[in-house]
Amino acid sequence: MLRAKALFSNVADTPEELSFEAGSVLTVLEVDVAGAAGWWLCTLDGKTGIAPGNRLRPLPASTAGALSGRRLPPPPSRNQRPAEQVQTSLHNVLLILRHAKIDC
Repeated sequence: MLRAKALFSNVADTPEELSFEAGSVLTVLEVDVAGAAGWWLCTLDGKTGIAPGNRLRPLPASTAGALSGRRLPPPPSRNQRPAEQVQTSLHNVLLILRHAKIDC
């Protein structure tokens, strides 16, 4: 199971996004969820949602073998993609969460 520590606080911009404080430890369920580069599907305090990967750092003891030997890609800047692509990616994430019957 992959766990990551929050380097910075995050305030959710959408209902699908998780809010967390710097230093929080999240459980990472999926990296680059639904092809949305830089967005990770995580759980924290019983809530599941997406989190910007550039605000998280995988914890070394938990990463071994957690992604079937894949290395985590470097997280992109939040401003790296045009707004339309981010909106489309977040829409895809919402569809996946609803399909998985995860409460958002």
